[in-house]
Amino acid sequence: MPKSPAYIVGRLFESRLGGDAIRQILEASKRTPQLKRMNAKRGPTYVKGIHKGNFFRIQLPSKGRKIPNIPELPPSQPYPKAPKAIAEQQTKVSTGAIIEGAYAGYYSDFLQQFQQQVIQKYGWWANYDTDDNGCWFVDVIVGFNAERYRFQSTLRDQKKGKEAVSALAVKTLAEHVAKEEGKPAQHLDQVFKDPIQIYDSKKDGTWDMFWQNKPSVVGLDVEGNQISPPVLVQISTDEYTILEVPQRGLSSNLERLLDDNSIVKVFCDNFSNKDKMCLGLHFLEETDFTKPPIVDIEVLFGSISGNVKVPRGLSKLVSMCMPELNVRVAKPSQKRSKLSNIGRFAMIEQGKALPLHSLQELSEKEKQYAALDAWCTLQVYRRIQQEIMAS
Repeated sequence: MPKSPAYIVGRLFESRLGGDAIRQILEASKRTPQLKRMNAKRGPTYVKGIHKGNFFRIQLPSKGRKIPNIPELPPSQPYPKAPKAIAEQQTKVSTGAIIEGAYAGYYSDFLQQFQQQVIQKYGWWANYDTDDNGCWFVDVIVGFNAERYRFQSTLRDQKKGKEAVSALAVKTLAEHVAKEEGKPAQHLDQVFKDPIQIYDSKKDGTWDMFWQNKPSVVGLDVEGNQISPPVLVQISTDEYTILEVPQRGLSSNLERLLDDNSIVKVFCDNFSNKDKMCLGLHFLEETDFTKPPIVDIEVLFGSISGNVKVPRGLSKLVSMCMPELNVRVAKPSQKRSKLSNIGRFAMIEQGKALPLHSLQELSEKEKQYAALDAWCTLQVYRRIQQEIMAS
């Protein structure tokens, strides 16, 4: 009975990637009806994905094409403090796809796949560079101020060098990937189920309570940052969150808070600074957001665990800074977002729904959703500060 691509990939892993076994399985795969139909389409046929925590992408050989020799990748190793060059045999990377340390098939796109399906997916950090001899290497940090690795090649060609070290990284970090993939994916409201104490900014006594026990730091978040003032502002302490629905502008108490340099204002602004700007905060382009009075946890986290070009986002930062949760916090799907919570704020922001006039127009679920982002922003900040103090 013909076997499916998934079965074929499983066999590749079970075979421990012996060259003969890979050849036999790939040759057999060309006879499966599923792959014949795929081959009828234009372009190459691929089998790709993650199997038991290991990334693979194989371009299956076309009919009559001979499978080449499949070299074993040399091992790499973590380094504790300073980068250390690791000897590596020169490996031909113009063909092949990584499967737990061996090449198979005729295609290599390790650089893109490593960056998108490993580094960006888990919020890790990677930096490509050349050594004194012009040979390419990549340094990787696999977590929150965690283990650092260097993967070294003997290749001076930029494309081949980056492909080679990316392949080495995928192989060596397979155990870390498997650990991440083994965690259940949950949304923030599934992880933190206890309701947050919420106060209405416009209710008597709310700001009196705030100023009488003035906190040293607050988490700030907004909904609808494409307009100013935004649709909703969330101000969170460890004990409670104040929600404000701005009308023609921010309340005098919120403006007082934003002007008070003795209170640290913590954002998670994804490098865009739109949350800060829609609140009327003024800063220079070179402002350091790792230091008070305005701190951005994206920037602060990057200062100790590696700066990235694509923002990690609040969900990944919660996952990385709170490993005891043992979950992979995921963003709500686009469909889920449109049907609940954030969808309403976006509709108001875009002028497709009537603006809010009071907090009572929001459901309890919508209030909790908004408050949770600000509260989590504050908790991530505290975790990062703990790590900085400990180190």
